[in-house]
Amino acid sequence: MTPDELRALADALSSGTHYVESPELHEAMMRAADYLRACADAQPAPAVPQAEPKREPTCLWSRADDDADLWETECGHAFTLTDGTPTENEMLFCNFCGKRVEDASINGIGGSDAE
Repeated sequence: MTPDELRALADALSSGTHYVESPELHEAMMRAADYLRACADAQPAPAVPQAEPKREPTCLWSRADDDADLWETECGHAFTLTDGTPTENEMLFCNFCGKRVEDASINGIGGSDAE
């Protein structure tokens, strides 16, 4: 409802209280009318900022050398891939720390492949 509609409803509610014989009901109707007026006067709630999606922790894998099959991991280990990259071998998680593998050769970050 719009603020004007809420005020009109509050006015109609409070104007009808003189037909009510019960003091408790009269008081309840007046409180309801006051509540409707307060709602009409209230400022809209500010929009809640959306939290940034949490980035899943990753372990960066980069080639030790351009000609080597040895991959060094961000968690301090090394792994040999005789063919292809971690991505080409469908390696999703580091077998040492369990974090998602971030392939430096694909993402162009760190390691000798990024140069």
